[in-house]
Amino acid sequence: MGYSKDETIKAAKNLLPASWYKKPCVGWRGKTSDTRKRYSDIIAEEIWENISAFETIKPLERRKSYKVNHDKNKKQTGTNRAEENFAKKIVSKKIDILGYIFDFQVPLKDKEDDKAGKIDLVSFNKNTGRCYLVELKTKNNKESLLRPVLEIATYYRQLHLAKFIADFSNELPGLTEKDIYKAVLLEEGSKSEEIYSILGSESPLRKLINALGVDILIFREVKDSVIIISQESIR
Repeated sequence: MGYSKDETIKAAKNLLPASWYKKPCVGWRGKTSDTRKRYSDIIAEEIWENISAFETIKPLERRKSYKVNHDKNKKQTGTNRAEENFAKKIVSKKIDILGYIFDFQVPLKDKEDDKAGKIDLVSFNKNTGRCYLVELKTKNNKESLLRPVLEIATYYRQLHLAKFIADFSNELPGLTEKDIYKAVLLEEGSKSEEIYSILGSESPLRKLINALGVDILIFREVKDSVIIISQESIR
């Protein structure tokens, strides 16, 4: 038994911009029980009507460096760690439009008890002069596409861009704040990729993705390489 359109709209109301991506309804998959419209499209419409609220999300204070020491060789256990393990695997690799992946799990918060996430991957393409903040979804992930889109858009707003550039000055030579882009990297066969593949040009979710300036990249892993097989660049 699913939710009706009115129930979906009610669930999407009164969401705080900085926590939009955390709400259970953002992860709902499927269609409403009455109109047969996708939950993600209905919620995307609600967010679209309040899109300016994203501008109220302020950078989080981080006194420590964004550049932290990771143990890249330590493999985490548990299904929820699959993406972190994959992120470690592709650090120091060059991936098409993304360029050189120079770090992973970049923390936004200053303290462990701060309620903020981590940026899955950060990269720099020296040919285009662009840095990418990347939300990663591998094929074992069952989340809807709406969540990672809202997640990376939120992280972008919460990141202190000038400090980020300063902390990674060696990795980001000559970078300015306008050169920092947002991307969602979806593995072929993931639930998010399946949803993306059937979005129509007039889909509210696609319109929201465009409005938030999020690039969508689809990848396939071939042996030890990651190949981008589809990309939609907004800018």
